[in-house]
Amino acid sequence: MTGSSAIMSDHGVDHYLNLFFEFREMTSRIFSSLKCEYIKSLGDGFMYVAPDSGAAVEAALKLMKAIDARNQNLDDARRRFEIRIGIDYGQTTLDVHKDQKDRFGECVIAASRLEGLSAENCDGTLKARLPDGPRILISKKVRKHLNDEFSCNELGSVELKGFDVAHNVYSVQWK
Repeated sequence: MTGSSAIMSDHGVDHYLNLFFEFREMTSRIFSSLKCEYIKSLGDGFMYVAPDSGAAVEAALKLMKAIDARNQNLDDARRRFEIRIGIDYGQTTLDVHKDQKDRFGECVIAASRLEGLSAENCDGTLKARLPDGPRILISKKVRKHLNDEFSCNELGSVELKGFDVAHNVYSVQWK
């Protein structure tokens, strides 16, 4: 959920939590319907593992469209929120400790870095093409596994923090 700190600061913790719980319920319903497994909450976001790249992108698209439709039907602008999604592909290691699950791996880190990309940490072509507002960014590894049912635009390459190799980044068209 983008701007969560500002939402809390401007409207209070209770207001933010009501939005967050609604966001969590929407995400859970949509992602579980596509067999995506909930791993954990990450502050104002979530980590899911999908059975394949197509399911991950389809879940992201459905969530973006559901939030957009929800926001358009609201009279109270304070109830609106936006999200950003980052998706990467690869092997992860499952860690189960007591009742808590986690996933580790380069693709987990890359997905997080893709979600957080901003014009301030990009340069060149990618900086000029990086969409503002709600967006779904995917890596080249994800793009290679998708068929033509998804419309993707290549944005350019970026060096993600913690990686020695630049990542090609694509934006999935959702509107």
